[in-house]
Amino acid sequence: MNRAISVEVSGLLGTFHHKFSLHPDQPFIILHGPNGVGKTHTLEIFERTARRDIASLFSSPFSNLKIHIEGAGALEVTRTVTDGVEPDQTSVAELIFELKNDKSIVTRQSFSYKQEEILRDLVMRHPFLRMEPGGLIFDRRLDEYVEPDEVIRLYGSTSYRTNPARPNAGRAPSRRSLNFDFSDEFDKFFEGLTVHLIETQRLLYRKTDEAFGPRASGQARGMAGRTIDVFSVQLADLLSQALAENSRISQKLDRSFPSRVLRLYEHSGMSTLNDEQVRATFEQQAQLRERLTSVSVGDSIDDLPLPERTLEDWERSVMTLYLQDSREKLETFTPLLMKLELLKSIIDSKFLYKTLQYDGKRGFYMRSRTGEEFGPAALSSGEQHELVLTYDLIFNVKKDSIVLIDEPEISLHVNWQKQFLEDLNKIAKLGGVQFIIATHSPQIVGKYRNLMVALGPDMED
Repeated sequence: MNRAISVEVSGLLGTFHHKFSLHPDQPFIILHGPNGVGKTHTLEIFERTARRDIASLFSSPFSNLKIHIEGAGALEVTRTVTDGVEPDQTSVAELIFELKNDKSIVTRQSFSYKQEEILRDLVMRHPFLRMEPGGLIFDRRLDEYVEPDEVIRLYGSTSYRTNPARPNAGRAPSRRSLNFDFSDEFDKFFEGLTVHLIETQRLLYRKTDEAFGPRASGQARGMAGRTIDVFSVQLADLLSQALAENSRISQKLDRSFPSRVLRLYEHSGMSTLNDEQVRATFEQQAQLRERLTSVSVGDSIDDLPLPERTLEDWERSVMTLYLQDSREKLETFTPLLMKLELLKSIIDSKFLYKTLQYDGKRGFYMRSRTGEEFGPAALSSGEQHELVLTYDLIFNVKKDSIVLIDEPEISLHVNWQKQFLEDLNKIAKLGGVQFIIATHSPQIVGKYRNLMVALGPDMED
């Protein structure tokens, strides 16, 4: 359910003060302003706070953040930095969180650590990280050196929210394990604030295991590389899970079907569909199977037609039981089907001379007009951006989330930019989500100038 939410950040980059609101009846708002006013930082700070990513917030360039959610209260975060007393001492950042209602502070909590402490702790928690002289971290999983801020961004949030502290193999445990746990009052507030950030760097995937969920395969979890390949593997997992669940339910229902048919005669008063209801339900399920077949999820099976005459009572009883079983089987695919159809509709309307296809083992792939099949990595940069962005919005955003999109126009053709907000409207209806978009593109904005919010000094909408 959409709610009114307001966000205010001050001391951004030591200079800027931004404020914007999203109302329940608005599918999106559009943030705009010149380069350098902190649009990206604003989105990142909002998202890091919602994810309780304390480790990353320590190095975020702001002094105060206020988030007010209708019916849930207000959160205020204050960040201060204290320089070391001696020249060789590093600065210490402190974050103060205050949860407020209309009258007073409900609860307060603070955290204070040096960046070096956080980095040492992360290295102790993750065997694939190694601290090198000079402050760089080598990430064996990515097979490259990573800047300290990037290490904290990648692993800080999940480490302190989901993983117990366990020493890295072969190393002595640290003197203390850092603790970024919140009280129950804060947890309750954050549970009602789900935020999903889509960054400008979309083609290189460097997220951690939590993005895939607990049922993801080993191949999908922890992947790094081309985002389009990772998402294709992720979709293959989703399709495999849906097919496995359908198979489980089908086997259970099919095994018991004969005995349940025989019991129909023991319970003559059992409620059954009338002739018209049987035919209407039968046709609806046939159409649903056709839709599943069109996205390569179901098998192409021709149902035997029902007799044109009026059905006998015993026939209606058996058909009622059959249709109930069929509905339960088909329901395993329904949520996935709507997403698959929307993704295919958006992509096929934009890509030239090719269509999007699905497969339980390959995930998604492309088929040309001549029937040639090729993987998504063969798409152009612009096509990959479109597919990655649309897939992420449809499949990876949780229901009732606030989605932050930074510069959606990157690598997109002007005509695709013009259609972008209309596509968002379709996605918003499917998932019940709202969007905050930061853009420089007048083509993105189009007819929605009334939803623009200016960020920057002395700017007007």
